[in-house]
Amino acid sequence: MLNVPFLQVKTQNLTYRTAIEPFRDFKIQLEGRWSRSDNYQELYRQDSLHTGFQNFSPVRSGNYSMSFLSFLTAFDSNSPDDNSVIFNRFRGYRTIMLERLNTKNRAEGLEGKYDLNSQDVLIPAFFAAYSGVAPDKVGFSPFVNIPLPNWRVDYNGLANVGWFKRKFSNISIQHAYSSTYSVGNFVSSLGYKDVSLLTLDNMMYNTATLSKGQIVRQDNITYRDQNGDQYLVPIYAMSVITFQEKFSPLIGINATTKSKISLQVSYNQDRNIGLNLANSYVNELSNKDLVLGVGFTRANVLIPFKVGGKKVRLKNDLKFDAKLTIRDTRTIQRKLDESPVVTNGFTQFQFRPQASYKVSERLLVTAYYDRMFNNPLVSNQYYRSTDQAGIQVRFSLSE
Repeated sequence: MLNVPFLQVKTQNLTYRTAIEPFRDFKIQLEGRWSRSDNYQELYRQDSLHTGFQNFSPVRSGNYSMSFLSFLTAFDSNSPDDNSVIFNRFRGYRTIMLERLNTKNRAEGLEGKYDLNSQDVLIPAFFAAYSGVAPDKVGFSPFVNIPLPNWRVDYNGLANVGWFKRKFSNISIQHAYSSTYSVGNFVSSLGYKDVSLLTLDNMMYNTATLSKGQIVRQDNITYRDQNGDQYLVPIYAMSVITFQEKFSPLIGINATTKSKISLQVSYNQDRNIGLNLANSYVNELSNKDLVLGVGFTRANVLIPFKVGGKKVRLKNDLKFDAKLTIRDTRTIQRKLDESPVVTNGFTQFQFRPQASYKVSERLLVTAYYDRMFNNPLVSNQYYRSTDQAGIQVRFSLSE
């Protein structure tokens, strides 16, 4: 007699890691992740005639994510106009996936069809286009079962080679890649009432369907439009399919010379691509940044001005650092039947030099200057520039 639904929750997580050192000072770290969370709920109570207990309003929902490799398309053009290579590939793959699905259903004797913007067409077309998989080989299910490894590579042996050994005391080269494929907030379509399809032990994604008025096949649903055409409805309605990819860094170099000058060069890029299945559009957020840095530590530095008519040298260490960052950020909304729109974005320039002098073990004085400006890519935002400068004095009371 209760109105509180019966609820089951199932969570699965898989993580694997390994470290490889194929030769001295060259280290590779590999890591893979897979997770899935499923919820099932129903009202289990007597029917209106009190003839026995039945299942009412069964609903299955959940989330899914895994580590993946999508770098095959990481450097393809994402032009803000109609010249995006990947998105145009996605558009074209819809026709291939539509024909594959219709051929499969005819072979299985299943009535009904899909259109170019059906969920079962969009998902594999999107997956193939943005992951680099061939459209004739990609699977129909959005649930990929094998988590692929991401990695980090570090090499510290260049300072032991020839000319570099004579000029540098340390050189470190880094490269890191991570990518995550996610299916967010899927929920079973309301037309499916067969509890055996929705229980937590059924992990398959099925594309079979039920007619609005009659059952065509037990595990399938269809609906008819105004022309009487019968369309297929998937068991699970998806909200967003995403790829989150990051090179952090794509290439990074940190070096220290024999004269104690530190150098830094780093190039990073990431993208977050989401297929919105409710409105059939792709949202692309991309970031690219270049970081250049230089610094040194010197003792007995000559002050460039006179104090009391005399030239003075600083007794303790003077530390200087300067960092330049150039960043490009943009968000593009791409609709299948309309021109793309840049909804947000800017080019940012930041330059921050600073000098620190340790007067004593307890007293540190730092002078800094920070110059930053943003040049927007959209008309509803303004060019913005900021300048900050100051002196910090820190005195430590601890022993």
